[in-house]
Amino acid sequence: MLTKRLVFVLLVSAIALLAGPRGAGCEEPGKAASSDSATFWSRLPLRFETNQGQLDPGALFVARGPGYTLALTRQGAALRLVDLPRRGMAAEATPRELDVDLRLVGGNAAPQVTGEGPAAAPANYFVGRDPNHWRRGVPTYDSVRYSAVYPGVDLIFHGRHGRLEYDFVVAPGADPGQIELGVTGADRLTVDAGGNLVISSGDRSLVQPKPVLYQEGAGGRAEVAGGYQVAGDRVRFAVAAYDRSLPLVIDPVFTFASYFGGADLEELFGIAHDAQGNIWATGLTGSLNLPVAHAVEGTYGGLGDTFVIKLDKNGTMLFATYLGGRDFEQSWGMTLDNAGNAYIVGNTKSDDFPVVGGFQTSLRGERDAYVVKLDPSGSRILYSTYLGGGGLDWGYAVDVDAKGAIYVAGETSSSDFPVRSAAQATYKGGEDAFVTKIAPDGSGIVYSTFIGGGNHERAWGVKVDAQGRAYVVGATASPNFPTKNAFQKRYGGGMSDAFMTLISGDGRSFLYSTFAGGTSTDQGFAVAIDGKGNARYVGLAGNATFPVRQALQPFYGGGNGDGFVIGLTTTGGLQFSTFLGGGLADAAFSVSLDAKANIYVTGQTESPNFPLRSALQTSLGGLRDGFLTKLRPDGKAFLFSTFFGGDAIDEGTVIDVDPNGVIYLGGFSDGNLPLVHPQQAVYGGKRDGFVARIENGSTQAVAVSCAAAVRQLPSSAGDLLDVGLSVQVDGDGTAPEIALRVFGDDGASAYDVERPQAGGLQLRAERSSSESDRVYLIVATARDRAGNRGTATCSVVVPRSAEPRDVASAFARAAGAESFFELHQALPAGFAGLDRPDFQGRQ
Repeated sequence: MLTKRLVFVLLVSAIALLAGPRGAGCEEPGKAASSDSATFWSRLPLRFETNQGQLDPGALFVARGPGYTLALTRQGAALRLVDLPRRGMAAEATPRELDVDLRLVGGNAAPQVTGEGPAAAPANYFVGRDPNHWRRGVPTYDSVRYSAVYPGVDLIFHGRHGRLEYDFVVAPGADPGQIELGVTGADRLTVDAGGNLVISSGDRSLVQPKPVLYQEGAGGRAEVAGGYQVAGDRVRFAVAAYDRSLPLVIDPVFTFASYFGGADLEELFGIAHDAQGNIWATGLTGSLNLPVAHAVEGTYGGLGDTFVIKLDKNGTMLFATYLGGRDFEQSWGMTLDNAGNAYIVGNTKSDDFPVVGGFQTSLRGERDAYVVKLDPSGSRILYSTYLGGGGLDWGYAVDVDAKGAIYVAGETSSSDFPVRSAAQATYKGGEDAFVTKIAPDGSGIVYSTFIGGGNHERAWGVKVDAQGRAYVVGATASPNFPTKNAFQKRYGGGMSDAFMTLISGDGRSFLYSTFAGGTSTDQGFAVAIDGKGNARYVGLAGNATFPVRQALQPFYGGGNGDGFVIGLTTTGGLQFSTFLGGGLADAAFSVSLDAKANIYVTGQTESPNFPLRSALQTSLGGLRDGFLTKLRPDGKAFLFSTFFGGDAIDEGTVIDVDPNGVIYLGGFSDGNLPLVHPQQAVYGGKRDGFVARIENGSTQAVAVSCAAAVRQLPSSAGDLLDVGLSVQVDGDGTAPEIALRVFGDDGASAYDVERPQAGGLQLRAERSSSESDRVYLIVATARDRAGNRGTATCSVVVPRSAEPRDVASAFARAAGAESFFELHQALPAGFAGLDRPDFQGRQ
């Protein structure tokens, strides 16, 4: 049996690592976990950075979270809330903001302010063009203490579960009645029926929940009654009788999601690991600049900046680095070289983006792609450059070869995009995809080429092999997209097709280039390659017309899309193409391979019947879950497949796998991911990013997979229907024994099953007295010549009539698409009536 060890999952909202999916169109873009091994889930804590010149002079410390920045001054705190644009909104949109100042009224004008609990993760800032303004190794702390803000009263800012809190600690005998806060930047202050402080500005409100007051004594914690009192722009605390011989803690908490509903654009799209098992991740964070208490003029640094973080193999953050200029930046991808240097690509609108040794030192259009190379400590830019023309340019993916040459793939609307030694030197219109190879020292372009036709293209992924050939994947809406040695020569006719293109080592020719699509919206999102040059592409298939061949899942699951996995040879020959999905919306966003060329895929699913195998999480946790699926190198068997999500919306967006099969998974969660032994187990905002590390154990000697589908609809209840059955076995020997067992969810009897064999069987439609269709479970057990065993199960709905019905299993299906399959480790509850247990067949 395959065993897996979930080493950690980090929910990282505290530094705004909020992840999102690649869009399903061409727009710009649980359940308890396994307890059979030790698991470690945590969340990165809120950190307070000292001001070493990266902030306005009046700030002493700063903390950031999703949609907010807090600057701590000598007199109090300055809070900025920013409503970043949601997916589908223009990135140029002006952000809505709220600036709120909290000041201590009548207190100590010069309290001592100190950081407490030094953290091991410094911050680095590369913001703007001037290196004199960059900051490296900025110390961070767990909390900040204001000593003696009033006689006998200290004020402590800290984070709990990723949320920002501040505590007034009242010493024995001191008077809590001294404490008074002045609030500026809001229209009005009120206390609602629940005792919450409501800070209103226009038609929006920031809610600060009713404070918790307590004392710690020999008998433990004792709560004290109390709450807010408001008069104009002033806030005080009402405190009931308490033991004045003990300290009193007054503990308010900020809830920021109530104001703008949280920030939706902050995303994580890049993840990579180094030889030591450290994890790198990159994405978008909110503005780094904040005006402090309206006393010092501050500048807003745009809608967002790029962050890069590094975690050790246990999930401890080693550093956070910020990159940006005065306008908008977003990173889309990253990779590492053998020395542990990190390469990040994205797009920027800033004319002061930090450039070091770049061949293009200025912004040429409204938006350019960028490339940045960081050293392993994250504290030094080794190389950075703009990449673009006079239009709009995006860098979406990056890879590096053994010599350190950099390969960037993306999208451009610039007819003057820099091209050199190009397989396609001409811009065809709309937007074209591009691939650019940059010299290892960053001194210039080795080659750069368009890829596209007359409409719109986008290159989402690129990988380079040992010969310097670049494998590119993306989406095209152009019937005249360039093809060569294609397995699909013609455009599928829908809104877009996926494309897969291999570029020669010198960049001057396409070795193969093919459409992959049907009559709907299809996109390719990612590519991985093995040591022989075989490529594995993943993406979104919009309907059943997507081309499949030698498929593990030959039928379209239904809904608004399935994932797909395609295998191509180095010459572009189609090895296999399979759907990956259930009855609702699914998409595959990222793929990686281990040293044995096993295929690891992650993405999103809304399908309760998504195919599972040896799952960490055996049922859909919410409206949408991430998934993690491992396939055999030839794509013809599941090695494992699991949901990964909580009770709301979750997605897996990026995956990286080391040669030993250790999995590094990134994504986002809108709800409560399943937590086991959490350090901090409370969901802290509207959307949290996550980074997970999952280790594999040994794999069973016999890998079995099973899929079944009804081939016809009944003419009347009680008909025997043909059911196609595919059983795939990978074991020691070429002719393993296969035993089939069939179960019915209503106690079906033996005469309801006819002619079971590896290629198919007949199952009876439910009798007319029943109110629902019948669900059959087929259990396939294989034994190879060495005596090893493996088991897989698949289930199939047999409709009782030709009319579509809502069935007890609650799977949405329509006539003509009435089937689904699932893989389980054990017999599900509700199935009974063993049929034909002793049938023996041969594959």
